[in-house]
Amino acid sequence: MKISKFLPFVLFATLISPAYAENNTCPPQAHVPSIDEVKEALKHNQDRGFLWKITKDGHSSWLYGTIHIAKENWMMPGPTVLNAISKSVAVGVELDILNPENIKALQAPANTETQKWLDEKGLQKKIEDEELKFCTPTAQVKDMPLAARVTRMTASVGKWEGYYPDYGIDLVLLGFAKSTMRQIIELEDAATQRTILAGHDKKQTAQKIENYLNEIANGKALSTTKELAAVWEKSDLPGLEKFAAECDKTELCKATNVEIGERNNAMAKKLDDIHVGGTSIFTGVGFLHMVGPKGLPELMKKRGYTVEQILPSSKASL
Repeated sequence: MKISKFLPFVLFATLISPAYAENNTCPPQAHVPSIDEVKEALKHNQDRGFLWKITKDGHSSWLYGTIHIAKENWMMPGPTVLNAISKSVAVGVELDILNPENIKALQAPANTETQKWLDEKGLQKKIEDEELKFCTPTAQVKDMPLAARVTRMTASVGKWEGYYPDYGIDLVLLGFAKSTMRQIIELEDAATQRTILAGHDKKQTAQKIENYLNEIANGKALSTTKELAAVWEKSDLPGLEKFAAECDKTELCKATNVEIGERNNAMAKKLDDIHVGGTSIFTGVGFLHMVGPKGLPELMKKRGYTVEQILPSSKASL
């Protein structure tokens, strides 16, 4: 894999998030690394996250648990992950978030009736008040669905401590795929992702918005960001399993886990179809999709795959 061809895509990935106004109370903007800084980072890259090798019909594919909010020095994949990508001919992601059409679909305004109903409940005012703390330029977000706006803030709570969606590992994987001319395979579509953000109806949308606002206000959003980031950085599988078990005790998490389980079933079927068709695919999706009996590794086992844990390290080799 020719790494030098990948560098411009790393720089592009750090530029796609909307900018904030700058002052002492605003979250600091993400640093855009120079070409030289990226080259230097590649010399010191470390393995992080969770990786499985899955084998069936005489060839292998890979499942990689990514994190959507990361620190700058986590961007570069470690040698084990790079090796797995190099052995794949396609890269699978939840959604190609560098595709302008997907961005347009995710940020399209909510329908007028829903927007009016949410406004009458006072949710737009609550979001606008919260956005002031994040120095969000109103002109950039005024036409976005309220659910997308509050999700955007939730992803930004860690910026003061160095955690940025700009450095999300999915973006980096997309950069690798594009720079090495690998096929990008979307496991979901923009409509599915939009429903995940907003819910199936206006009442679900309102509940999701209220939940996010509450977690931003009470500090839960930040503490969860930091806890999950620490688990991912250390490839701490027991820590991940503990988080999932504790999380499942809350109503909000139970609903989320049901949703993830349903999505995983669809992803597993699509991955199986691709692999059985002869394509070795490196799949990178959020690492919460990898845990438990409804996680992708277990679902692929049920589909007849031999599943080997690579990260955290085991005696298995690529």
